[in-house]
Amino acid sequence: MADNLITTTYQGSLNNNQSVPVTVLTSPGWTSVYLNLIILIQDVNSNTNQLYFGADYSVIQQWNTGPTVGVLANNFSLNNGGIYSFSVQPQGNNIVVTVAQSGFATNSVYTIAATVLVGNPDSSNALAAPKP
Repeated sequence: MADNLITTTYQGSLNNNQSVPVTVLTSPGWTSVYLNLIILIQDVNSNTNQLYFGADYSVIQQWNTGPTVGVLANNFSLNNGGIYSFSVQPQGNNIVVTVAQSGFATNSVYTIAATVLVGNPDSSNALAAPKP
């Protein structure tokens, strides 16, 4: 059984000119991690604005330095309406996805699905990020 493979889903709402940081991974340190992200943001009332994104990332942390994030593959991307955006950045030992809304939408919600595979199974207890 692979307890070093974890999938977690994060959900929430967004308002105009708001950004929400979501910690999707706490790096276990001194290891390599594969991170797959699927991000969906949409206006659930009118469905006139949507963002769909999926990508694979490498997360590498050596010694006592913070993790570095590399893009392995952009699997899909669609941004209708252009009011939604996101970023994937290291902050300390965490990998943070920030979702944002820059224009009006009646009722915006986001879902982030993060699948993490750690290269060192002994470090898997540090993988799961806390729920927001």
